[in-house]
Amino acid sequence: CANGKDDNCNGQTDEPPCAAGTYVCTGCAGASDTNGGTQNSPVKTIAKGIANAVALSQNTVFVAGFVGASPQVYFEDLTIPNGVVVQGRWVVTTGGPTNIWARNGATRTLVNNATAAGLKFAPGATRSAGLDGLTIQASAAGGTFQVVGVSIASASPLLKDFSVQGAPIGGFPPIEAIGVLVTGTPAAPAFPRLEGSNTTRSTVTVSDGTDAATEAPP
Repeated sequence: CANGKDDNCNGQTDEPPCAAGTYVCTGCAGASDTNGGTQNSPVKTIAKGIANAVALSQNTVFVAGFVGASPQVYFEDLTIPNGVVVQGRWVVTTGGPTNIWARNGATRTLVNNATAAGLKFAPGATRSAGLDGLTIQASAAGGTFQVVGVSIASASPLLKDFSVQGAPIGGFPPIEAIGVLVTGTPAAPAFPRLEGSNTTRSTVTVSDGTDAATEAPP
């Protein structure tokens, strides 16, 4: 937007729509990644919401977990960059002239990983990057050696009020199932912080649910 360049090679420069917000609602009427990303004109994917946040230098991507009483599920392969927090538990009420967004979701917004490596954070990401109010469902990729819910490599994000679930039952299970995989080196260490909310524990569950860990509220 407003850079005087033909970024998508279509022969036009700075054509609308330009990024205007970071609101994501896959099930809202008219939702599209060609929208600006406002409350009344949300984008459809979290990846586009992240791209808007980077373009607008905004910190938070607001992700609807419910439209009215209908739960929303996002099937994506996500990498969260430094400076961006993906925030769930948003409920959208539609039907009037404007959409009403309220963060009062009783359950966390569900994101299904599209790859066995899971949701990822960009190397070098700090506490300014993170998750807040999301459930991450591991991929059901059959025959994969290792399935991960969240991968953190040489990064130190904040994971707050979140849960990670193992891959859905069915198919050939992976040899190794990991809820949150943290890797780093002495030169590029990883120090993520895992928190609950003020009222809700965060939970990491892998495999068939027999292995689990919880993190108490801060």
